[in-house]
Amino acid sequence: TKEHLAIFEATQELPVHPRGWWSYEIIKDWLSGYKKILLKAPSGTGKSVLEDIMAYLNLTLFDNSFTLIGSISMPIAVQHIDRIRGWVAMSPFRNFIVYDSKEQIKLKNGSRVLAIAQNEKTRGGYHPDLILLDELARIRPSSYYGLFYQMGKTKGATEIGVSTPFLSSGPFLKLWYSGTARNYAVKLEDCWFITEEMIRDAQKDMSPSFFDQVFKAEFVATSNRVIPDEQLLNAITDTRSKYTGETIMGLDFGRKRDHTALVVLNDKGHVIYTEILPLKTTWREQYAIIRDRAKKFNPTTIYADQTSIGDPILEELSDLPIEPVLMSNDKLKKKIIDNLVLCFAYNSIHIPKDEQKLIDQLSAFVYLDDNLSKCGPEGGAHDDLVDALALASLGLERHIDDEETTDIWGAIGGERSLNVEESTWTIVW
Repeated sequence: TKEHLAIFEATQELPVHPRGWWSYEIIKDWLSGYKKILLKAPSGTGKSVLEDIMAYLNLTLFDNSFTLIGSISMPIAVQHIDRIRGWVAMSPFRNFIVYDSKEQIKLKNGSRVLAIAQNEKTRGGYHPDLILLDELARIRPSSYYGLFYQMGKTKGATEIGVSTPFLSSGPFLKLWYSGTARNYAVKLEDCWFITEEMIRDAQKDMSPSFFDQVFKAEFVATSNRVIPDEQLLNAITDTRSKYTGETIMGLDFGRKRDHTALVVLNDKGHVIYTEILPLKTTWREQYAIIRDRAKKFNPTTIYADQTSIGDPILEELSDLPIEPVLMSNDKLKKKIIDNLVLCFAYNSIHIPKDEQKLIDQLSAFVYLDDNLSKCGPEGGAHDDLVDALALASLGLERHIDDEETTDIWGAIGGERSLNVEESTWTIVW
């Protein structure tokens, strides 16, 4: 159409161009006045670039405009501004910059673009006319409804959310089925740039439901996840912890068809290292690797699954601070996993966002029966890192052992610390 051609011409000066039919449709709808637009697409379809193109157009073509980009973390927010800054620097508008920081760019025409991360503590005093939400499915509901939604409604802003489904997809899923937005769904067959080899490799490494989310861009309802979606989202951090304290290692020895995996936590519950050893790694090679990692991270304790290793391996590694843990049946394993579940519930586990394999395994770790007595990976996926994390979490506070110390306060709003002093005040009716 003429509109599509105009968009094509308007973006020719940029080093990247809108990818796919959906990009042109969304830009056209935005310029036509639609107030809420959603894009659901596979990973790698250029969703973030599309939003930056729209931010650039709003910044340079319209006077006194205010674009706000919302992202899941500050480093990603900065990446948006860096990309837009590079485009402005290569355009005639470079001479019109009046303010430039890592988070914001302002031009002489009164227009600006600001990028912020999801944070419930961020002040909501901004009044943008265009809100671009990157990976909306990964944005916490409290951040969307308490921050981005509130800022948008004050001025009747146009809101555009793009995302690949993730876990329960939070506010993205609710908005998709709300009937208030113009929805665009990109199918895998629309993505000519995703090769057959990429698809085959992903199917080998991912659980079926996770593959359906990442590559098919499908919402997946999994109510039997061991770690609830909201708790897993809350555990994911933008950066790695710089805290250097005592460390704990969890070691899950693999059998013939399973990998040996290890996870290292610091004593604050931050994941600082994970590793999966190849299947064909010999026992001698594994011993050497484990000793090397123990020397590097100096764990106070290495919690290892005694079921897999047996006495000969324990003797071989007797010079290391190994604490054997029995996980020989579903009941014993569930007790270890229950401790991990409580660690997530108490927000005691913190996982850097680049530990994608661990996050993927946790999202595919489900209860396998209606009684919630057996758990494992869905669809033949792996859970080696989950088991290693569960073992390492034993070195943190033992929440399960503390359950018997709770009192009636738990029934009316949470546990009360047992060292709280009794008040001398009384209430007289």
